[in-house]
Amino acid sequence: MAKSDPVSRLSSILRPKSIAVIGASTSPDKLGHEIMKNILDSGFQGAVYPINPKADAILDIPCHISVKDIAEAPDMAVIIIPARFVPQAVEECGQKGVKGAVIITGGFSEAGPEGKVLQEQLVEIAQRYAIRIIGPNCQGVNNPHCPLCASWPLLTRKGKIALIAQSGTVGAAMMDWLSEEKLGTAGFVSMGNRADVDEPISSKVKFHI
Repeated sequence: MAKSDPVSRLSSILRPKSIAVIGASTSPDKLGHEIMKNILDSGFQGAVYPINPKADAILDIPCHISVKDIAEAPDMAVIIIPARFVPQAVEECGQKGVKGAVIITGGFSEAGPEGKVLQEQLVEIAQRYAIRIIGPNCQGVNNPHCPLCASWPLLTRKGKIALIAQSGTVGAAMMDWLSEEKLGTAGFVSMGNRADVDEPISSKVKFHI
């Protein structure tokens, strides 16, 4: 198993240069579409790769069947697919060389014994490949200084206050309030189930570049 210190590779999540959106959707009413659109609309400067085997393009960007079909390994994967498929997606990310994953999908340890087993599987796979994980069952990450909004709603006002919350709803509400007050944020991490990265680890990361 690859080894790394507790904070290593988190920059690939908070300041990625390229992102794969596994579960990107053509339907505007689905989260896989909203998050991909927010990544683009946040002003993210890197490459974005929608992963959807049933679509040719999403938001005018060509789709890939799998993360393994991308020419170069993206820094980060945002995963928004049914829970039962997530361990395999993390396995493919590891094989490709992806360094970090934000798992939006719910249905893991918070959902009962079967979900707990799925979460243990994805953690084992991630540790084998030294992939850092935010989530699962989370509202994503937002770093206006990157800029990057792999979350919802789209909030882009820069500030000096960083937010780390288990509850995505509470964290997003705080970001919204700070934006309305014209204070902005340095960054936001929704921890979700904290399968890998937790609050003490996140607190060591500098959001502002």
